[in-house]
Amino acid sequence: MLGTTEEDPGGYRKAVMAGSGASRVEDKDSKRPRLKVIDRKQTCLCPIDVENLIEEGEIDFVSMDVKAPLDPFRYSRSIGLPIHLNPILESIEILKRGKVECEFRMTVVPRFHKEEDIQTLGDQLRVGRRFVLQNFNPENPLDPSLKNVVPYDQKVLKKIEREVQEIL
Repeated sequence: MLGTTEEDPGGYRKAVMAGSGASRVEDKDSKRPRLKVIDRKQTCLCPIDVENLIEEGEIDFVSMDVKAPLDPFRYSRSIGLPIHLNPILESIEILKRGKVECEFRMTVVPRFHKEEDIQTLGDQLRVGRRFVLQNFNPENPLDPSLKNVVPYDQKVLKKIEREVQEIL
């Protein structure tokens, strides 16, 4: 599942796993084509496509959004739809092989994620500092019922993030 690209301070062109739709752009430093990805959160790029993009050197950094612990009930509850986890699990394993720099991101929504859920996902991923927590922003949620959800205190979320990053 690829989504938007972002430029990081190190000059990497990074693909964010969340949707699909790709086009090529020139890397500013090497003039080597890099993948630019258009965010389409309703669709998915198959794990074999992710693997091919990595093998062909088309991307050098991937951020994968992981919505919840890797069990069908909690994941489906977090995204509001039934889901088959196999493509997500396969993509995680491809990225954990280390052929491309990556991070795994979780947007923490208090209504769906308790501290134990974050700990569970950290234990399932076991990627250390590559597991990053993002605080939920209720300002403009896709689900209007989340508009009044109060996000986690940022200090509390950073503490939890440090704890799960220690899990290797």
